[in-house]
Amino acid sequence: MELDRKLTVFLRKISENIIFSQGTGGNISIKHNDYLYVKSSGLPMSDFEKKDFFSKIKYKKIDYRKYSSKSLNKTVKTWIGKKPSIESTLHYAIESKYVFHLHELFSLSIFTHKKNLMDLNNKLPNLSVLEYSSPGIEVTKKILSEKAYLNKIIVLRNHGLIIHSDSLDEVEELCFEFSKKCSNYLSSKKTIELKNYKKNKDFNSSTIQKKLIKDIKIKWRSYPDHIVYFGVKPNTDINKISIYDYSFKKDFSKVFFSKKISNNQMQMFIFYLNFLNVTLNMKYLNGISYKESLNLISRPDEKYRIKKIR
Repeated sequence: MELDRKLTVFLRKISENIIFSQGTGGNISIKHNDYLYVKSSGLPMSDFEKKDFFSKIKYKKIDYRKYSSKSLNKTVKTWIGKKPSIESTLHYAIESKYVFHLHELFSLSIFTHKKNLMDLNNKLPNLSVLEYSSPGIEVTKKILSEKAYLNKIIVLRNHGLIIHSDSLDEVEELCFEFSKKCSNYLSSKKTIELKNYKKNKDFNSSTIQKKLIKDIKIKWRSYPDHIVYFGVKPNTDINKISIYDYSFKKDFSKVFFSKKISNNQMQMFIFYLNFLNVTLNMKYLNGISYKESLNLISRPDEKYRIKKIR
């Protein structure tokens, strides 16, 4: 499938912006000529111009009154190209031509909170907010059972964001509008400053360092991708990290990881640190349970993704 200029420009915007795209996280789909084109598993969004970026699945609208987990899973078991995203069932179930599932920074921070921090339903009537479910078929089941697909924006707590429409212009508008509203809300409560965490200046005081270590200890298991790619707990004993360990020139990841990590993992970890940086009142953050975390890292579809980036 050839990407038109408008779609190419939009994909470039989000794939180059860590707020919307990190490493191999997130996925998109397009329905065209009786086929669903969905991002292949384990590929970064920045690969959108590569030939194997999309997997191709035969598409037919589902009957919402008769769907079942078995029938949905069966629809995405046969594909052309590389193995499709583990979220393929939600892309299949939502009828809109364009479906974007992103791990957008500011909304993730707000909707990983135990409290309803902002009344977005009044500000954005096209919004559904769903409680956490395991990625894949469980998310799809919840979207269908709660009829969340009737709204153009679907927030998945402790996970991410879905925006869908038959109009690419509308998807782009909603994407940036919603991100801006979430960013503005957080900015009204605290100073928001995104960091690249690749320079010593980002760790230039013991106050910053101590807060970062404290936050990591509180909420390591905040959302699925972080758990899948970095484990259910830090490889390093956080209690033994000295603030002087941050006196390095090149690779801060050595402080947290015992072995070298990939560029995609590095990007995802920088996103995690920024997630901690923008989040309000860390003690009210609603983490993912240890049991669910073990379930995530043991799933064959997630293990496949991990192999792709190492």
